[in-house]
Formats: sequence, C-alpha cells, structure tokens
Amino acid sequence: MPSQTSQTAQRYCVVNAKGGVAKTATAANVAAALHERGHDVLAVDADPQGGLGEITDLTDIYDRQPPTTLDAIVNPSDRANATDLVVDRDTFDVLPSNIDCLQLESELTLADFAAQLHADGHNEFATLVEDYTVATDTSQFEQGPGHAKHLLSKVLDVVERERDYDYVIVDAPPFYGQIFDSCVYAAPDLVIPALPEGSSKQALELLVGQLDALEETTGISARERAVVATRVPAPKTNEAKRMLKWLDDIVFQDIPVFEVPERVAVQYAGDAGESVLEYDPGDASAAAFREIAAYLDDDITAQGGA
Repeated sequence: MPSQTSQTAQRYCVVNAKGGVAKTATAANVAAALHERGHDVLAVDADPQGGLGEITDLTDIYDRQPPTTLDAIVNPSDRANATDLVVDRDTFDVLPSNIDCLQLESELTLADFAAQLHADGHNEFATLVEDYTVATDTSQFEQGPGHAKHLLSKVLDVVERERDYDYVIVDAPPFYGQIFDSCVYAAPDLVIPALPEGSSKQALELLVGQLDALEETTGISARERAVVATRVPAPKTNEAKRMLKWLDDIVFQDIPVFEVPERVAVQYAGDAGESVLEYDPGDASAAAFREIAAYLDDDITAQGGA
C-alpha cells in the first residue's frame, strides 16, 4: 500500500452516505469520549453544510472570511497556515467547515482531473484547468500520485506537525464524491454509524462498494474498525433485532457492533452546542459513547499507537 500520509495522530473517519443516521452526533460524541479519557482530539468537519459546527456551537465560524478550510485544501500557500483555522475548545478542537466549502466538491473534481492529466504527461492541458477553478494550483500535482484525493490528508499533516493530537476524527459528508473519497483517503480507519432498520441495508451495501472502488483506484486499504447502531429503540422492535443480527452476523462479522440507545439527550446536547457527555453525563447514550471510545483507544494502544 502506498504511503498517503505523514500523520502523527490516529485518525478515524465516520462514514455513511445515508442521511439521518446520527453520523455527526457519533463523530462529536466519540471525540468527546476520547477527550474524556485524557486525549487531545481534533474533530474535522468535512461536510460543506457544517453539521459538526452546528452541534459544537460554531455556527458563527461558518460565515467567516477567507482563508477557510476550502483554501487550505486546494491552495498550497494557504495550506501552510492550516493550523490557524483550528478552533480551540474546552473538550475537543474543531477544524470547521465554511460556506465556501460548498464549492469544494467541484474544486476537488477539477483538481482530480488536473492530477490525472499531469500523471499522463499532459501538463499544458492541466494548466488550462486552473481557468475553471477558484484556487487550485495544478502545479502541485506534477509529482503527485495521479489523483487529488490526498489533499485533505496534506492539510491534516500540517496541523498534526504543529499540534500534538492523539486522535483526529473526520466527519465525512453524507454523500459520495471527491470530498467523501478525500476523507477516507486521509483517515482509512472507519467508524460506521447505521440505523437498526431495513433502509440501512442498501446504504451499507453501497458503502462497501464505494470503499472497494476507492481502494482499487488509490491503493489505500480502508478498514472498518467499529459499527455504531444508532437510535436503538427500547424495547427493541423486531426489525431492530433483525437488523442488529444482520449487522453483526452477516455484514461485519469480525467488527464490533455497538448500540447507542435512542435518547432525546443526544439531540438536546447538540442543540446546546455540547456533547451528551457534557450535557447529561449519566445518560445511557453517554455510556455507550464511552464504550466505543474505550474500544478504539484500547485497540490502538494494543497496536502501539496513541
């Protein structure tokens, strides 16, 4: 597998392109639980809609002026100052999204095309691509890997060199595309939230297919580390029981499946700009996120990491 990162922190990517599965809440609360265990944690809001910023009370940051995360990803000169974009918080820090990131998908699409042109020796045509971009400098791809899916990873490399984080949690967007691919490329250790209902089946099958395609085109190895069944009803419905068994016995046989109970405290915490561990530390959902963090922490420690 090619080396795609010079990371110093353990990175996890929280992924599921199906909306409404509590993906962002999972990212925020796992980050908070890892911080509670004594770790320095950075959460990365890679969703152009800024969902993580909403539930961490950073909505004012979403409209700030450039340079923004968009510039750091696509512009090498702004990337050098990426650490300046990090928002320090009492629990985990946040690399926030921004309204400008609504252009990121198209920017990365053109950047990826330019990288392929450079890889094929068509440098003059790659340069022409710049006329259709906001900030992309195609010269950065002349000696690149033949694609532009490494750009987010390069931003995180800069931040990690200047900040001593133990964990980086990337909240991927709820749709497939260049941003999603860049998230998995930067953090191929995956945490997968899913609802315990039948509609999750197709979404997870599509996810597996997308990961396979990404591995084939980039050479990375995406690794499912944990599955998080979110909003598990109490008592469990027959459908929930069937889905939990399907997740555990069929789709992710060797991967732990954690259950986060359906609790209004998670939503109330997000509305208050806090994790549920801060908002209601005794809630059953907080205990579930602590269990997930403990597993991830112990798993990495056993491998000699954070």
